[in-house]
Amino acid sequence: MMPSGLSRPHPVALVVDDDPIIRLLVRETLEGDEWIVEEAADGAEAVDTYGRIHPDIVLLDVMMKPMDGFAACAQLRNLPGGDQIPILFITGLDDLESITRAYDIGVTDFITKPINPPLLLHRVHYSVRSAGVVQALRAGEARLAHAQRLARLGSWEWDLVHGHLTASQEVVRMCNLISAGDRLTYEEFLEIIHPEDRELVDHALQATLREGTPLSLDHRLLSSHSAGPTVHQEAETVYDSNGRAVRMVGTIQDITERKQTEEQIHFLAYYDMLTGLPNRRLFHDRLTQTLAHAERHERVGAVLYMNIDRFKRINDTLGHTAGDQLIQEVSDRIVKCVRKSDSVARHAEGVHQSTVARRGGDEFTILLTELASDNDVARVARRILASLAEPFLIAGQDIVLSASLGISHFPTDGEDVDTLVNNAETAMYDAKEQGRNTYRFYSHAMNASAVERLALEGCLRKAIERNELCLHYQPQVNIRESRIVGVEALLRWNHPERGLIAPAEFIPIAEEAGLIRSIGEWVMRSACTQQQQWQTAGLPPIRVSINLSSLQFQHHDLLETIQSALATAHMGPQYLEIELTKNILMKDVESTVKTLRELKTMGVHLAIDDFGTGYSSLSYLKQFPLDTLKI
Repeated sequence: MMPSGLSRPHPVALVVDDDPIIRLLVRETLEGDEWIVEEAADGAEAVDTYGRIHPDIVLLDVMMKPMDGFAACAQLRNLPGGDQIPILFITGLDDLESITRAYDIGVTDFITKPINPPLLLHRVHYSVRSAGVVQALRAGEARLAHAQRLARLGSWEWDLVHGHLTASQEVVRMCNLISAGDRLTYEEFLEIIHPEDRELVDHALQATLREGTPLSLDHRLLSSHSAGPTVHQEAETVYDSNGRAVRMVGTIQDITERKQTEEQIHFLAYYDMLTGLPNRRLFHDRLTQTLAHAERHERVGAVLYMNIDRFKRINDTLGHTAGDQLIQEVSDRIVKCVRKSDSVARHAEGVHQSTVARRGGDEFTILLTELASDNDVARVARRILASLAEPFLIAGQDIVLSASLGISHFPTDGEDVDTLVNNAETAMYDAKEQGRNTYRFYSHAMNASAVERLALEGCLRKAIERNELCLHYQPQVNIRESRIVGVEALLRWNHPERGLIAPAEFIPIAEEAGLIRSIGEWVMRSACTQQQQWQTAGLPPIRVSINLSSLQFQHHDLLETIQSALATAHMGPQYLEIELTKNILMKDVESTVKTLRELKTMGVHLAIDDFGTGYSSLSYLKQFPLDTLKI
């Protein structure tokens, strides 16, 4: 990666996407942050452009033709400097197989569609900063290797005939001796070795003297009676013409910086930088080892998959700095909740029976071993939920959290890492569907339900283009005059195999899959068109009522969508009624009032639905410019 700060005034980004709208959005976001942006429309063009501009980061779409993002990423990694540049995938994919494949070919990070510009900038800054850290570590390692070749190493000599040692100036410096050339006894020489390594060095030196084999080992020194540098020592025995050992010569080289660099690289590879917990890679390794041990010794254990409920709301409200602090404190509480005998693993504590790991974001996994019964796992889960229920003091505010946990057992719920983690995650989603702030054990029925839900989502993505969606119209009757005054458009999905599916079954899936906006636009256009067709047929004009979901109402282009539907159908706004639930109205009152007033100015009628369910108050309705109250 080119050091942009030295060679050019602004960093350069290469944006690769076959969608010009996405490229434009990314370009405007980055240029607003003083980036120079180059574009490519496909993977092949990206590879050619990379060699010309040497960007500081590549933002790469996954689904492109003829060369997709996976192939482009693999080729970029093989170009000069391509192994160091951060590559950020812009994708709508969220399946584990695609994510695993992406990491395997060298993707640095992900940003999901639709793109959130502030989040995009955050990811770009983080990726470039992280790449700089790794590059700095590599550069430091290279400088150290060069210095080792050129530097004069500290040397010592042990006169075996007279029984004394002499040391060079470099050894004097490292060991804090008085001066070079001073004679030491062998025992005094051992005194400069760290007490914990002294016996090791003594045995190695004696073996070299006895067997004549060269010595090569790392150990620590003492410096002013405290822990000193880590050194690499080499030694060999010198013989006279009669084959008698007369002296031993050796070198000592300070390798402290190299050791620290290795530890830093190891930390970056296996531990989460924010919490210090093992990352998903180390958790995978630990679980693999545990499963092998459990199989040999017929042991049982469990994997817990935890997700903080509604964490995004906290991040959006208080900011990412507060969100990071909250994640740190959550990780500390989880660690304390796991029983002491589980020896929860943290960096540099060695190999332990059980591990708490951060998978990323607000997701954690916990490995529990040597279990006697399900009660042991449930006890840990309840302890975690109770601990998170205690308020967190973040940014001067008390924040109360809840979490959802899923639990899978081995070997009953899986005998490999991916199966166990996936099943625990499935159980976690079931816990969320059960109301959150709880835990669930995995069952095969959950997996069947998840598979069915995934299949339904796949069919729903094609439902619009296949004309499988339809509207039923429920009449609104003036009973005094016995005439229809309006209709409510009710969405149905005419599934080719299952028949009519009610919205309660597929709307939540549409919201999670990001399809609700396109479905909502289709409903709006279809209902307005139908209203005009009725008038063209000679029927009296009536009002059509359409329900909006929370996601539709909060979308920034709601007004444009409604205006477009009305204009396309040549329909007057007075014949359109928008229905909202009270929960939508109360989510963000100030923003809601603004949007409702704009709709009223347009001429659209407004209604509130399901009033009277749960907590309902007539007083708060005065804040909103509503026309109709449905009880």
